[in-house]
Parts: sequence; structure tokens; C-alpha cells
Amino acid sequence: MKSKNIVTLAMMGMLLARGATFADLSTGLVARYDFGGNANDLSGYGNDGTVHGAALTVDRFGNANSAYGFDGVDDYIRVPDAPQLNGMNSLTLSVWV
Repeated sequence: MKSKNIVTLAMMGMLLARGATFADLSTGLVARYDFGGNANDLSGYGNDGTVHGAALTVDRFGNANSAYGFDGVDDYIRVPDAPQLNGMNSLTLSVWV
């Protein structure tokens, strides 16, 4: 497994060295929640979340108030229906759990 990781890193390094380009992740973005002390949408569409019971906590990097903890019973963050999603056939959701 260790040699596989080294090969992967070497290949990534070669791509970066050759001037590889990456997709702009903000293209087509409907909502973005960084949880920087709140559940506000940073995409510009104003799809701010309302926190119900969840508590701000440290994120995976140890940054205070940058993630939410849920009790697994009745905590949630409600976001409004986004008119930007009307007519879409698919979407991508990315989370760190």
C-alpha cells in the first residue's frame, strides 16, 4: 500500500509540474457552507441555513467554530429551497463526515 501511495504522489507531482489545470469548483455552484461560525451560504445566492440544535465545534484541522456537532436525534440545519435547482437533473454534494 505504501508504494501505491508514493506512485500516486509522484504522478500528481508530474501533473503539477507539467502545468495541469483544474476545474473551477465555483462554476455552477448553488450553495457553499464553510461553517465559519455560522451556516451562511457563501455562493452569493443567499441560501443561508438555520441551525436547529447543532453546536459549533472544531473542524478536522482543529479550527474552533468551523464545524457543527449533531446529537444524532433532533439536531439539523435547514436550508431554503433553492430556485437555482429547478429543472436540474443532477447535482453533486460534497461533505466531510
